Amino acid sequence: MTKKRALKLLNKGRKLTHISFTPEEYIYMKDGKLRDEKNQHIQGFWTIRTGYTWRVGWSIHKETYNGKSY
Repeated sequence: MTKKRALKLLNKGRKLTHISFTPEEYIYMKDGKLRDEKNQHIQGFWTIRTGYTWRVGWSIHKETYNGKSY
C-alpha cells in the first residue's frame, strides 16, 4: 500500500508494517504520536524516510501470539 493510504490507516489506529521491517516490527499512532512495537515514541520518523521505498510497501501488521494470527 502507499504511504498516503498508510497514513490514513495509522490515524484510524491500525498497526502497519513495511517491507523493510522485520516480521516483529510495526508502527502505530497513540495519543497523536507515532510509536513502534515497543510503544516508544518515534520522533522524526518521516523526516529521514523520504525516498520511493517509503512511499510504497506498507501493509497491515498481522499480530501473532503463540503462533496464532489475530
